[in-house]
Amino acid sequence: MCYDDLMRVLFTSKFLWSVAVVAIAIVTVVIKARGGINSSLDTYAVVRGDIRSEVSLSGRIKPITEINLAFLSSGRVSWIGVKVGDRVHKGQVLASLESSTLMAQLDQAKASLIIENSALDSMLSGSRPEDVEIARIKLDSVNQTLANKEVLLRDAASSAYVKSENAIHNYVDQFYSNPKANNTQFSIPISSEYELKLESDRPLIEDVLRNWQNKLVGNPDEQTLASVSREALSRLREFSSYLAQAVNAMTPSANISATVLAGYKTDISILRNTLETELTNVTGAIQTWADARSNLVLFEGQYNLTKSPSRNEDLVAQRARIIRAEAEISRLQQEIYRAAIYAPVTGLIARQDFEIGEIADSSDTKIRIISDKALSIEVNVAEADIVSISLGQEVEVRTDAYSSDIIFKALVTSIDPAETMVDGVSTYKVIISFLNEDGRLRAGMTANVIIVVGKNNGVLLVPSRFVNEKEGKDGAYVVGPGGKAEFRPIEIGFRGSDGRVEVLSGLEEKDVVIFIET
Repeated sequence: MCYDDLMRVLFTSKFLWSVAVVAIAIVTVVIKARGGINSSLDTYAVVRGDIRSEVSLSGRIKPITEINLAFLSSGRVSWIGVKVGDRVHKGQVLASLESSTLMAQLDQAKASLIIENSALDSMLSGSRPEDVEIARIKLDSVNQTLANKEVLLRDAASSAYVKSENAIHNYVDQFYSNPKANNTQFSIPISSEYELKLESDRPLIEDVLRNWQNKLVGNPDEQTLASVSREALSRLREFSSYLAQAVNAMTPSANISATVLAGYKTDISILRNTLETELTNVTGAIQTWADARSNLVLFEGQYNLTKSPSRNEDLVAQRARIIRAEAEISRLQQEIYRAAIYAPVTGLIARQDFEIGEIADSSDTKIRIISDKALSIEVNVAEADIVSISLGQEVEVRTDAYSSDIIFKALVTSIDPAETMVDGVSTYKVIISFLNEDGRLRAGMTANVIIVVGKNNGVLLVPSRFVNEKEGKDGAYVVGPGGKAEFRPIEIGFRGSDGRVEVLSGLEEKDVVIFIET
């Protein structure tokens, strides 16, 4: 074998390790022969290698974006277009409230805008005798329409009062003893959280009904009637909503059977539906009356304009009416928009609890959408470990759903500065974000994470159990001259998660250290 071939064989890794083992064995034999060390000695040859420190934690994968959605206005749910698990796109309509009245008002507002624009055109072009006669006929028709709408408004207000009063007395008073008295009491067992307010509100509700009745009898003007009726219905609806919360919070007991409780809940549902229906009817009647009144003003102006030459100030006023009509269209379009729930982001539906026909308001957050791509992990880090964690540190993530050799790369992206108590222990919330989107990952998966808090490569390493302390200094027992164990002070650097430590000084590569239990 030539010299070059010999060198190549000598420096193969297996050969070197064999030599190291033989060397340690020889040292051991020599030491034994010289009687310096106990025969049960444990030795280790100092080597160079890589070391890193880790913090191991577990958590759950969750979407970075998670949004609870509710309607921006109140009303009856008329359509639901999604279910849990559906993927939706940003801007997609998810559910909507009944909006047929608003749509009709929008059509009417658009028609009014056309009329206003037409009036402006007529003012600019001048009027003919036949145009004046047509304007007068239109004005008479609008006057008659307004009179009809006033009658309808009064009928709607009277009907709403009768039905609302009956609903209160039939479905609410069963819960009270002497319900019309100022010192009325709730007669069935209920949480004190609700009892005090329900007892104090019942006399106020009676005052609302009494005031409403007095206004109806007093034959007020339509504006006053509209205001009083709408305010009364709103107060009654607010009261019924709170009563519904109280009753729905009740559970069957020795005093109230499940059957009786179910009957109570049915009565409250009928009450709320009655009030909601009457409020819708009165609101519609008020709106049609207000529209008729606006039309009267409009047609009076048109008639006067038709009879006389157009003045500059009249043209300015007419253009202002057009702006007002355009603003009304924008308002109604906004109201229609508020009667629907739209997806703010592209993602998955994680919750959908609305039901067709239920009365919903802006506090009912019953749809949840989560991002189906951007995922993160939230972990709680113990106080002892948080000092070694910083933003941007590398993270290795494994999941229970896949084998342990499948590792997802991530980074530490957020560290909560305030502590969070978990089972009485101070922890700190840390957010870990994945470097890349991966279709294999799902929200809710269990994640086992390893945060690499530090690492050094190509350094001298020894197991930590070979490090002893003597006279306040770290050191190690090394096989010295004559096979005797001698204590050599060393400087410790990095401490690895595998039980080894970095030796900054005091030892050389291939030094043989001895484990001596102290």
